[in-house]
Amino acid sequence: MSYPYGQPEYPGYGGYPPAGYPPAGYPPPGYGPYGYQEPRPSGGAAITAGVFALLLALLAALGIIGLLSAAASLNKVHRHYSSYSDSYVTTGSSGAGNIFYAIAAADGLFALLWAIGGIMLMNHKNAGRVMLVVLSSIGLLGGIAGIVSAFANGVPAASIGGIVGLAIAVLMLSLTLSGSAKRWCGVGMAAYPPAPYYGQPPYPY
Repeated sequence: MSYPYGQPEYPGYGGYPPAGYPPAGYPPPGYGPYGYQEPRPSGGAAITAGVFALLLALLAALGIIGLLSAAASLNKVHRHYSSYSDSYVTTGSSGAGNIFYAIAAADGLFALLWAIGGIMLMNHKNAGRVMLVVLSSIGLLGGIAGIVSAFANGVPAASIGGIVGLAIAVLMLSLTLSGSAKRWCGVGMAAYPPAPYYGQPPYPY
């Protein structure tokens, strides 16, 4: 490569650029020609997925309140009939209440994971994106299972919940697996230092 004003000099480095710096005439890493800095990736998909995750966590929390209320009502019925000798009524009421408590506990765990994943994703954390991908995949399988179960039992109307859950899961997967969301999470990753560049030695004349 010929230079119109001769080979550029780097005092103290033997005429070569110091380690970690590009040769003269090349822009530094992260900058385009004439010092133009590369724009930050768009966070539309990632932020949308994070907001949806927080909404799903809120809906799950509301569902937990309903489940706890139902469990409390069944336990109240159990206490009301505890003085009777009909063990079927007593055992059945108590078992149903415990089932609702177990479902509420599972929903609480999922709500917590949705909230954590959404907040982490909106803060450029790739671990949050992975969490939402896993949760959305579980929701996808659950939606498919709900639809199949509804039609298998001859109750097509019951598949509405499964269809809604399936649509939400597909939407979340499309957002979290998009290239925009990946680039958004890449902003929070530590960048590796550039490799030393010593330039090409000048040709002897």
